[in-house]
Amino acid sequence: MPESELPTVGAIIFYKMRSSDSPVEPDREWRGRVIKAYPKTSCAMAGVKVESLEEGHEGETELVLLSQVVRVAAFENFFKG
Repeated sequence: MPESELPTVGAIIFYKMRSSDSPVEPDREWRGRVIKAYPKTSCAMAGVKVESLEEGHEGETELVLLSQVVRVAAFENFFKG
């Protein structure tokens, strides 16, 4: 996902775990609500902090890089009209 499309606070995103996290299900898409957005700087990559919406993980937070984001639900629903 390009940095110009940084999800906004409140957006629901779907993302995959980083391979460096050794996920048991690498193709699984996780769902979370953006609670903070971090644009790219000279010292850090762009990303978002999400609150998990997954059953059993509600309320947990995680940092997600833009490269992990598969889609933003709000944009999907907008175009399905």
